[in-house]
Amino acid sequence: MKAPLSPAQERLWLLQRLDPDDAAYTMYLVRRLRGALDTAALTRAFGQVVARHESLRTSFAEQDGVPWAMAEPHGASAPPVEWLPAAGEREAAELVAERVNAPFDLSEGVPLRIAVVRLAADDHVLCLTLHHIIADGTSLNLLLDELGECYGAAVEGRAPVLAKLGVRPSDYARWQRHRAERAAPYWLERLARPPVTELPFARARPSGTGAFHTVRVDAGLAGRVERLAGRHRATPFMVLTAAYQALLSRHSGQRDLLVGAVFAGRDRVELEPVVGYLAQTVVLRADLGGDPSFAELLTRTRADALAAMGRPGPPFERLDLPVDTLLPTMLVLHDRVSPPASFGGLEVSDFAAGYRQAKVGLLLEGAWDDDGGLVLTFCHDTGLLDRAEVELLAARFVRLLESAVDRPHEAVSDLRIWTDQDESAIRALASPRPAAREDARGVPELIEASAHGRPEAPAVLCGERTVTYGELWAWAGELAAALRGHGVREGDVVGVCLPRSIEAIVALLAVWRAGAAYLPLDPDDPPERHAPALETAGAARAVSRIGLPGDIQVIDPATPHPKAPQPKAPTWSRRRGRRPRHPVPRRRLTRSPPRAPRVVPRPSWSSTAPSPRACAGCARSTA
Repeated sequence: MKAPLSPAQERLWLLQRLDPDDAAYTMYLVRRLRGALDTAALTRAFGQVVARHESLRTSFAEQDGVPWAMAEPHGASAPPVEWLPAAGEREAAELVAERVNAPFDLSEGVPLRIAVVRLAADDHVLCLTLHHIIADGTSLNLLLDELGECYGAAVEGRAPVLAKLGVRPSDYARWQRHRAERAAPYWLERLARPPVTELPFARARPSGTGAFHTVRVDAGLAGRVERLAGRHRATPFMVLTAAYQALLSRHSGQRDLLVGAVFAGRDRVELEPVVGYLAQTVVLRADLGGDPSFAELLTRTRADALAAMGRPGPPFERLDLPVDTLLPTMLVLHDRVSPPASFGGLEVSDFAAGYRQAKVGLLLEGAWDDDGGLVLTFCHDTGLLDRAEVELLAARFVRLLESAVDRPHEAVSDLRIWTDQDESAIRALASPRPAAREDARGVPELIEASAHGRPEAPAVLCGERTVTYGELWAWAGELAAALRGHGVREGDVVGVCLPRSIEAIVALLAVWRAGAAYLPLDPDDPPERHAPALETAGAARAVSRIGLPGDIQVIDPATPHPKAPQPKAPTWSRRRGRRPRHPVPRRRLTRSPPRAPRVVPRPSWSSTAPSPRACAGCARSTA
């Protein structure tokens, strides 16, 4: 049977076409089965579940550039079960990790794989993997329950007792296509001019590789979360989302930010037993304007979530914005799930899947445990955040959550967020510091001293290019003069939008020499990321080789202003500790003026000249 895809399925299909090797949307069901396993009964159970659910018999074909869902007949057989021997748990874990991290090719049949790893005659690991386009999180729970029922029925020689299916995934997809058109105006207005949400500690570029850090909220705090939600006619999900929005705002200072969320999409009884991709990914826009109390923020988050829950997800393809702008981070709270009532006498337990994918930069998943507590898992992209940073974020989130539920009428900015480690660091920063040496010099002065003392020494290495201290100082002087010729004055902020290169180092040094502060911009970022940064910093000029948004005046680092006066080389006094005299009075270039951000590092080099710096990607250094 040929049927159209839902808008959400179309997006997943397109993402797989754009990056066939991406396994971020591979879903998995991994469980350990202890006891005497009847392999024939388990194979029969797989066949019954696959025959029952249309999505598990659906492949995808492209016709004239349009993807279609092609469901096989009801009597189609299940994919063959892969029976794998393992010498021990380590080998079993490797076999499972290999499968859950493997991508699917949606053009090659049903995206479903079934494997059973044999550790011993009475010890096996079930590994079921499938693409997100045919299932969601609720579907995995349904599959486990139905597999247990079908296996138990096969062992006991009876017919399985399963809920009646009244809706097919293809019917749901058609319905969603109609609803999406009606919901589009809401999302286009709600997400107009979206902010670029800043993740705490984020750096570099996403790698797609994920790592996980888990913390547990004890039953006492989890209970207080539920009671606070009840008093405000909200849900625990809304409380956690408001706390997460507050966490991000406290780190970035942003009052307008975006957090993605996932709703089950099963708001009708007939949808509850359906295996398929019914979940809806939405974007919640936090409003922390006016420094609200946490109770007020919860009220705002509740209204936003209720408005989003009643609609299909945003039409991302019509918003003309990068996905990482709209979904930089997400929060998902899973429903309470009970273990299967029966699995034919087998003991069912968890088994580490070894999943290593990251869908977004930072994903917070919550799941209730059997003791009434809440297990929070922070999945982070290792290219953006490292483990220590995520551990710190997790500890701060729990501290902020405690403060919010205990003092909900306190302003968000006053909620306690710092951990004991943070408070120790703050006390250390506040303690008296030894006075700086009178002869202490900043980076520009150290480089200047090297330019006069050993001008032929290599300063910067990049590939086959070498720039000496004399050349670096002269080049930076010419560019500094060009900046002043373009109107840069002491205390200004100048953007620097260059890839890692010799020119970038020259530009930073030139901005310092011009008496300004630099604002680093990543040339790989889209213009909508540059614009708010330049506006907030008050930068009217930038050193770059690409155009920048707005009325920013762009100066090419390789082409100094032809009419700009060239700076004279300052002379050093032989008397130790005396600063060089310049043709015109000026402040030390390493000291930021009162209205400019302090961006100059304080190196702790013991030598009188800095070591040569090597650009990223260079394999050699003279240091």
